[in-house]
Amino acid sequence: MRSIHTQNSALIFYALGGSGSDGGGTVVPPTGDWIVRVTDTVDGYFTQEEMKHNAPFVWYYFRSKGWEANPTIALLGNIEGESGFNPGLIEVGGGTTSAGPGRGLVQWTPGTVLMTEMRALFGTDEQWFDGNKQLACMWAEYEVATGLASHPFEGQWITTSSYPVSYEQWAHDTTHDLEWLVYAFMANYLRPGTINHPERVDYARKWASFFIKG
Repeated sequence: MRSIHTQNSALIFYALGGSGSDGGGTVVPPTGDWIVRVTDTVDGYFTQEEMKHNAPFVWYYFRSKGWEANPTIALLGNIEGESGFNPGLIEVGGGTTSAGPGRGLVQWTPGTVLMTEMRALFGTDEQWFDGNKQLACMWAEYEVATGLASHPFEGQWITTSSYPVSYEQWAHDTTHDLEWLVYAFMANYLRPGTINHPERVDYARKWASFFIKG
């Protein structure tokens, strides 16, 4: 079910049940029934209940791909910090770089990065806000970074001296604590202007309590 309306001169698009069923590509997206609001305003920030609805799609997808629990939890903490689990979020305020605003779960910046990956995997970027397809893009990036498969775009992960691990090492890490894993993903994948975001560690601990400790 979908509806479209305008508010404060910004388009807000509500979508439920994006299945990622059209298009092609060798990476098969999952079939989560996402809550999505496409907007570049604070109306795109989700409530805790809305986040709890979408977060399991991320958790179960990457766990099914073999990622360890703590790295997956670290990803959840970062996604909450980036988009609040709204795959339709366009960076509020128009973006912090001249390249344009970020988009999606991990706020691909500029948003054209996500569009390029969507076209490569599915033949179109019309449903860029589809959370299932965005997870498939992230997995395809992982495949490129680890050599599991080849796709016509970059793997996004750049190992830093502060966190000298590959994407594969990070995803299968059972040695470092959750805080380290949160910051390693920020530094090597997200690469914001600063990684001083302790709130994301708190987010991750919340999701650890939700998914691991019951």
